[in-house]
Amino acid sequence: MVPKQTSTETKPGMDAKGILNWTVRDVFDGTAILEGPRGAIDVTVGDTIPGIGRVQAITRSGKRWVVTTTKGVITPRLPRTSAKPASGTSVSYW
Repeated sequence: MVPKQTSTETKPGMDAKGILNWTVRDVFDGTAILEGPRGAIDVTVGDTIPGIGRVQAITRSGKRWVVTTTKGVITPRLPRTSAKPASGTSVSYW
C-alpha cells in the first residue's frame, strides 16, 4: 500500500485540469477546507467529493495548497489585483 501524501512540496502536472467553483481555503493537519458551490467542507486524502472525485493528494506548491482529485485540481482563489498604478508611476489622465 502506498503511503498517503499530505504535505509534500510539489507542483501539479501542467496537464492537470483546474476545477471551477471550488477553492482551497486552508489546510491543517492533513485536512483541507474547501469552499464549493454549496459552502465549505473538510476533506482528507481518500475522501470522495460528489462530482469532483476522490481526493488523491493535499500538497503544497510554492506558497499555496493544492488538492488533487481524480477529476482535476483545486487551488486557492487568486488575490484580486488593484487597478491603482504602482507607486512612483506617473499617470496622466488628460
